[in-house]
Amino acid sequence: MELVNNTMVIIASASAQDGLPVIREPGDVVARVHAGVASLSVRQLFYRDQTGQFYELSHKGGEFLRVSPCSDSLRLHLESLVQ
Repeated sequence: MELVNNTMVIIASASAQDGLPVIREPGDVVARVHAGVASLSVRQLFYRDQTGQFYELSHKGGEFLRVSPCSDSLRLHLESLVQ
């Protein structure tokens, strides 16, 4: 975990291999974060890969919906929060 606050959770991978579960099984990642780290009822979930690209793991109350790349402006904002 890079950041957990009242509005978001940011997770990151240290290597390409670490990131594979997020890309291959995003629903499992959302479920694990929701159950074990922080309730996603009111939080957005973001993932930063080893290249620095951010993705949103969209969900509804912890139920996975889709993975979407973040816009450049959102990426800059998220970077400022984790550095």
